[in-house]
Amino acid sequence: MIDLQKVTLSQYINYTKLIETWQPEIKKHFADADSVSGVDLLTRCPEYVEAIVKFWTGWDTVKDKDTDLVLGIFTAIDKLTIMPEPVALKVLAHEGELYHAPADLQLLNKVAPMGKATFGQALEALQIEQLMQGSYTMVPYVLATLFLREGETIDDINVNERAAIMERLPLTDALNAYFFLARSASTWLKRINRYLEAKQMPKQPKPALVH
Repeated sequence: MIDLQKVTLSQYINYTKLIETWQPEIKKHFADADSVSGVDLLTRCPEYVEAIVKFWTGWDTVKDKDTDLVLGIFTAIDKLTIMPEPVALKVLAHEGELYHAPADLQLLNKVAPMGKATFGQALEALQIEQLMQGSYTMVPYVLATLFLREGETIDDINVNERAAIMERLPLTDALNAYFFLARSASTWLKRINRYLEAKQMPKQPKPALVH
């Protein structure tokens, strides 16, 4: 069984890319690629099974491996597509550093999640999200923009370098932090639209982050 705490965000991003490259081939064999069983994949598209297992094990080949072992690994890997329910995470402890999301903002009778994010942070994150189009590739960049060390500002960091650090996060921590950001983005959007309505300006398009 694969321990999700030992899978990094970078590994998972590369895994999703591998899956995407195989989708055209899978669709050649199956009309409904989303409901294909492991047995069907093994019998009709064994190269796919081999590619997936080799990716996670580092083996040169699976042809000389025990069948039960290969199938067991493939089954465990397949479960990576079913993520546990995320839990909001506001602080990332990673590689000896603490990275904090912007603080919440207390309004009259409610709390605005990450309401103290700077305009630069919010704008940068939302623009990155527009580029994602459902891909996990940009997640480390969103995290890099909004999770900063104590006293840092967005102008203090190189986003590409910080994103490379975020790629090494355990997958579960990365997605929990991202879940927290996704919830907060809806608050930003409402605030932006309320302001634009008050100024009689066109509303901003709904970003991909808000579901």
